[in-house]
Amino acid sequence: MLTYANAVERLKNRTTKKLDNNTRLHRMDDKTVAVRLHDTDIITIHSNGTYTLNTGGWITVTTVDRLNKYAPGRFNRSKGSIVFTYGEGKQCLFQDGMQLRSS
Repeated sequence: MLTYANAVERLKNRTTKKLDNNTRLHRMDDKTVAVRLHDTDIITIHSNGTYTLNTGGWITVTTVDRLNKYAPGRFNRSKGSIVFTYGEGKQCLFQDGMQLRSS
């Protein structure tokens, strides 16, 4: 999981930094950074500890991999959807724009 503090530390004084293939970390403003896969900000990390998630309609193996790597919780593809698992095995369907708070 990537926290806001970790993200700012990785960026240092830059506005963008490569994380993985086709994936970059970029500074949006003074209180927000995002993980961008291709042209979609899939994870927006806010300084208050919340995360806003968005697939842009791209429910791919790579999108789920990046969500699992940089966002809190666990994500799995299932029948064309993404299932989010949290807490003690609770599950819900992922929806673009959903917000999470790191625990």
